[in-house]
Amino acid sequence: MYKVFQNVLFLALQVFAPDQDSEKNAVVTYQILSDIYNSTDYFQIDSSRGLVFTSCMLDYELMQRHNFIVRATDSGDPALSTDVSVTVVVTDTNDNPPNFSQAVYEAFVSDLASRGHFVTCLQASDADICDAQRLRYSILSGNEKMTFMMEPDTGVLRLSNKRRQGMKLFYQLNVSVSDGVFTNTAQVILHVLGANLYSPVFSQRFYLAEVMENSPPGTKVIEVSATDEDSGLNGQITYSFINDLGKTKFNIDADGVISTLQRLDRENPKNKDIVLTVMALDGGGRASFCTVRVVLADENDNAPQFRAMEYRMSIKSNVAKGSLVTQIQATDPDAGSNGRITYSLYSEARLSLVDVLEVSVIWLYCR
Repeated sequence: MYKVFQNVLFLALQVFAPDQDSEKNAVVTYQILSDIYNSTDYFQIDSSRGLVFTSCMLDYELMQRHNFIVRATDSGDPALSTDVSVTVVVTDTNDNPPNFSQAVYEAFVSDLASRGHFVTCLQASDADICDAQRLRYSILSGNEKMTFMMEPDTGVLRLSNKRRQGMKLFYQLNVSVSDGVFTNTAQVILHVLGANLYSPVFSQRFYLAEVMENSPPGTKVIEVSATDEDSGLNGQITYSFINDLGKTKFNIDADGVISTLQRLDRENPKNKDIVLTVMALDGGGRASFCTVRVVLADENDNAPQFRAMEYRMSIKSNVAKGSLVTQIQATDPDAGSNGRITYSLYSEARLSLVDVLEVSVIWLYCR
């Protein structure tokens, strides 16, 4: 087994096969046998001296070990030969630069974070195995007041022990990683968050809204509003529903406007009492809640229904005028005037029932 350095074109080794015959029979020639690894593309041999040379640059990152067969053949008749297995181990050299896992890193840090506080960790790799433990990280620029410090061995970025209160809202650091020969760079974008001292506050804890039933999806119901006294990201509010009823039947946008996602039927028992719980969440994680009760205004979308499809009764021919014949009942699920029922007589008979009977509310009498 022989070792050679990668990316070097030079003499690798020499094989020698002595022959105890004399004269012509002792003249030995050498050749590398073709194989599935295409070894003849990487190595060539001096057929008379057995000197093995590299045919091209060997790359450790592509192949760390080469195995091939060298055959030594004498010049006798018949020719005799012998084979030997040759193993060439490629030694890694520093021929690849380190690379950051990403060109731009983004991180957030609180303005109240203590000295030495962890900010983020940069990661880099090097295709050269020999350089894996040699990588060193550093800050090139953007850290004029020494607000941050970099751990050279790990790539961990921290607030320095020298930092002062009142950091800027934004930092852009240029950082580097080096393996001792090659260097690569990246950027770190840092956002400084102010202290999140306040929670969002709704203008009302309870809202009451009314919307017409069967309104098309997208109909505005009501607008809720919350404010936050913090500045920057901590003062930015997003709205969302907490309960499943709100998530499935309503939508709330970034301005707190609540609208319908579907047509709502007031007569559906599930819609008798619609209560929504809305959360206002600021950028720092503080939240507050309010309740919205939605009342569906009635639309006359239901016809009255008799309790029976047919009423049958018998009366005597000499029954007195004003005698009660029967009671007819109908219901309407709509509300108010939309659900108020009036009754009247209708007949296709020759003798008009109006001349014989009269109806009062839900009672039928003889005239």
